[in-house]
Amino acid sequence: MRSKLLETFEGFTKDNLDYLVNNKKTYVRKDYRNIPIKKIQNLIKDYDISNFKFIDKGYGIFIYPDNNFIDLIKDLDTSLDNSLFFYITVTGDLNYVDFAEGIPPYLRGLSLAYKFYKMIIKMNGFICSDRYSTLSAWNLWYNLLQDDDLYAITSKLRSCLIDKNISDDKLSGIIDMVSKDVDDIEYSDDLKERLGII
Repeated sequence: MRSKLLETFEGFTKDNLDYLVNNKKTYVRKDYRNIPIKKIQNLIKDYDISNFKFIDKGYGIFIYPDNNFIDLIKDLDTSLDNSLFFYITVTGDLNYVDFAEGIPPYLRGLSLAYKFYKMIIKMNGFICSDRYSTLSAWNLWYNLLQDDDLYAITSKLRSCLIDKNISDDKLSGIIDMVSKDVDDIEYSDDLKERLGII
């Protein structure tokens, strides 16, 4: 009787758990110590995402990686299939960005979100975020606000990133919207120069 009771509380066997992992019946994965992770991560960090498909459906942007990228990251996540995509919403007049699902843990810190945001800025002309976003978003915006390819605005309430190729009229409209009801607006030096503030 006692041996039957103990069997009931035993953990998974390696074979059982491997079966669950291989058949995608659990989110846990085998360790990656045998994979040259640093090499793969460096390749991902330097990967050119221009061949990704960015499809704006109006209610959100679906980002589909190309097959070469998927093959590359399959070495990090063997359960991955070719249906991988990322989903980002851009909402309201201020183009607030929400990347709720984010980047899978094994791809974090490799500049993917950074590259996605820059592509979305090109698509939309500008994007905004505010102080109510997540800590990981704060970190991402900290880096994006320093990007020489973008005009940047920040304050205690919100931040904005603007494509430098935007027309003067559109730029003026964006600044009016972003600065509305905000007293402590700060502009990047290159934006001040374009606006003739310096």
